[in-house]
Amino acid sequence: MTDPKDSVLASRAFPWIGSQLIKSGCDSKNPQLGQLGTQLFLLANSTSGVTSTSRTSLSADLHDVVRLLEKACSLSGSWRSQRNDRSTLEMIASRNTLSKEDDERLQFEVDKSLKVFSQTNLAINALTQLIQRCELRQDIPSHSVVLDEGTLRPTPSVLMAGEGYKTSGRVAPVPRTLLDPPRALSKWTPKFWLAQVERINRMLHPLSMRDHDAHPVRIAVFDTGYSLDSSYLDMYTHEEKRLSGHWVDWVENSRTPVDVDGHGTAMTSLLMKMTQKAEIFTVRVIKRRQDLETSQVVVAKAILHAATTLNVDIISLSLGFPNEDEIIRDAISEAIRIKKGNLLFFAAAANDGSNRHEMFPASMESVISVRATNSAGGFVDEFDPPPVDDEGRLYGTLGHDIPGHAVDETKPCSGCSAATPIMAGIAALLLQYVQHRLSDRSASSENIRKQIRTKRGMMQIFKAIAVSRGNQRHYVAPFEFFERDDEIRLAIIRVAIANLRTQVVRK
Repeated sequence: MTDPKDSVLASRAFPWIGSQLIKSGCDSKNPQLGQLGTQLFLLANSTSGVTSTSRTSLSADLHDVVRLLEKACSLSGSWRSQRNDRSTLEMIASRNTLSKEDDERLQFEVDKSLKVFSQTNLAINALTQLIQRCELRQDIPSHSVVLDEGTLRPTPSVLMAGEGYKTSGRVAPVPRTLLDPPRALSKWTPKFWLAQVERINRMLHPLSMRDHDAHPVRIAVFDTGYSLDSSYLDMYTHEEKRLSGHWVDWVENSRTPVDVDGHGTAMTSLLMKMTQKAEIFTVRVIKRRQDLETSQVVVAKAILHAATTLNVDIISLSLGFPNEDEIIRDAISEAIRIKKGNLLFFAAAANDGSNRHEMFPASMESVISVRATNSAGGFVDEFDPPPVDDEGRLYGTLGHDIPGHAVDETKPCSGCSAATPIMAGIAALLLQYVQHRLSDRSASSENIRKQIRTKRGMMQIFKAIAVSRGNQRHYVAPFEFFERDDEIRLAIIRVAIANLRTQVVRK
């Protein structure tokens, strides 16, 4: 006889069980476990938007899945546990209410059970059929509830509980893409776009407060410097303190921050807007933008200094040269070698559209080239140059009509230069999330923390969260990823990093 309670608990527990399956599959190098975990995530997504009436009709099917999982994973007693007279399924579904000791015991017991499995193919086939039936009868709106409301949910429980939208007391589907809902497009102005990033930062704040031992992500911005007279710093007085002691001047060796051009101030303020917990180092490599053509030696020295003395995780270069420069190329390669691959470079692709090819160093294989899109994710022709290498994915993010962050602060900012600190900021948010959420000392977590700091690892994450815009262009934004359930986010990251073992990642 079907137990409705078990079915409800199962739908809540599937993301976490799926995450454990994927983790176990990676640890034991067993693709069947990973496949079974992926199927559970698909099932969780398929049922997340089902109405209450349709969910009732799914009860029997979900109950059958529970039984299949018991057999496949050798879990005994209908998920019943002698501890506290609560079922294992119930404990998984309400992990946020468990004590740390009980949660660790639960993870150990489930992980041990998952590694001793049978009838896995039977479970995979049954789940596939169920997912297909769910997709046929689910009643998901054609537009996202969250986007129509015009806000991300800032509640810490969205991140902490692993139940996502369920904490709100209503059923809401995970958005299929950021760009689907026509009614929402009008709301995604650049100002609104950046406001949603601020909400993500607030959502991440409880994680950083919980993990006091973690080191903040460190980012270096190479540009014309920054000015303390910026209106951005006037609006956010705490940001001036945040920049204190993080100033390096390779032009005039000034002890105090200065920016006679204004471009560096604009780029620094954009990055500060994107990530509110990262340590940001402003590195002045040119006095004015027109000085760039003679700055190669300075830029190269600054790169090596940032990798060694500053020990940064990310370098943001809102600059570029028409031709490859050997000195800078060697400095980038040496910096990555010194950091054992754990250093991310972001560089502006170009600002002249099809009139010029991709700039250097964005054209380097070891550098992430950044193109500019509008706030709806459309690539802007003026800021979308043809790549040096015709193969591989091209990535872009917001870089058009950004208010209040231009050299002339009364005008909007546009260009690949503006998109570069924004994409670097997205990478920093992902690093911050992984660093705090996967802080344990397990081999799989340590591997993820290491790989995501490499270019290949971060590109795999971008590949997983980006929206295809056709013609090899992919739009990177953090919103859909952070709107998902916590366990689904972790699964996306685990699967993306696991794919590094089986795929040759193209630039």
